[in-house]
Amino acid sequence: MKLRAFCASVVSSYKEFRIIRILLLLFIPVLLFAGESGWNTRWTSHFLIHQENSRSAKGVGAEMEKIFRGLRKELWSLSSWMDTEKVEVYLYKDRKSYLEGRFKPPEWSGGMVYKSGRRGAQWSLAVYEPFSPKTVAHELTHLYFASFFKRVPGRLPLWLNEGLAVMMVEETAGRVKPSYRGPPVDKAIPAEVFLKLKKIPNSDSGSVQDFYSQAHSVVRFLKKGNSPFKFEKFCRQLRDGEQVERALFSAYGFGSMEKFEKAWKKWAAPPGPGK
Repeated sequence: MKLRAFCASVVSSYKEFRIIRILLLLFIPVLLFAGESGWNTRWTSHFLIHQENSRSAKGVGAEMEKIFRGLRKELWSLSSWMDTEKVEVYLYKDRKSYLEGRFKPPEWSGGMVYKSGRRGAQWSLAVYEPFSPKTVAHELTHLYFASFFKRVPGRLPLWLNEGLAVMMVEETAGRVKPSYRGPPVDKAIPAEVFLKLKKIPNSDSGSVQDFYSQAHSVVRFLKKGNSPFKFEKFCRQLRDGEQVERALFSAYGFGSMEKFEKAWKKWAAPPGPGK
């Protein structure tokens, strides 16, 4: 995937997650609506889709379910409710309609994820046409993953949240080979600093790309370069209050940040000639 071309859309995702975090911390329920007046509503196995333009994007339901199947393979152990509860999707006809809609999203956003005020773990996603599988996969990853940390959203690290979302964009596209180690990381931030970042370094396109490349590579290493049970344990440790260093030791056995960084760089390094 050409990560640079996608950076503009994924940068907004951290801001969107911060909105979710604020809502959860303040216990302010976000009211969901049954759909705008005159909208077409479609039911699928895992989504309730409210679509402003009923004459376009006829295959949205099938595309959403395809994305869901890709996400489920990687996220079910952390969000098992995804099998039984539907996510509501509001698909506006264009960006202008989306910005002027009842969710009142910020100007910079490409999609919004909401936690509803209704009982259960019900969530909502607002996006707009033209339908973008990349954007939807990215935002749904945030949605399902955030639900695992819903009681303590501040314990979900930035790099983990964004790295998993970028990784799942590629996984759901179905073009990833088992040997893939993630994008090259040209300017790696030292792990001691990177794993504790609270915000993306800056808005410079190169720095943004470097951040997302490193986040993707590190998450792919933790999830694909090791047992998936270790990744689940790592996430649980973080959710339950462990610091990242202790969680890495408990789940993976890395005795220090230096040992973790060395193992990641060795795994991520491109194969030499003849390999």
